[in-house]
Amino acid sequence: MGDTKSTLHNHLQTLEQLGYLVQQEEKYRLSTKFLHLGREARNSHEVFLYGREKVKRLGEQSDAYCQLVCEENGRGTILLATRWQYEDLPPTAKHVYPMHEYLHTNAPGRQFSHSFLRNELKKSSIVTACQKTQIKR
Repeated sequence: MGDTKSTLHNHLQTLEQLGYLVQQEEKYRLSTKFLHLGREARNSHEVFLYGREKVKRLGEQSDAYCQLVCEENGRGTILLATRWQYEDLPPTAKHVYPMHEYLHTNAPGRQFSHSFLRNELKKSSIVTACQKTQIKR
């Protein structure tokens, strides 16, 4: 970054005052305010609004791990996952739900990529993945 130390300090102080950062000793971390922002972003997303119940039913009917994924800027974000268990993750887990991953790294993302190549899928379409089966609407 080409900014001076004083400019960076001012930015950090502003973010801290707005509640986006918390200073702990000599380091800053994201505040829990981001949890609220993320929940609001997910809950107001068109894909989540229209796909939430479908994915829940699919998970209940199949008794399988299912995901509701949206695409933004070439990455897939898991908006909802059935049978997700935080208890099984180690405290240092870097990939926790909801994840924001490149499309080629998971089944729903590959479905998005394949459908975009064939021009079959609009950006607002809903894609779910249930184990290894991709289902699109």
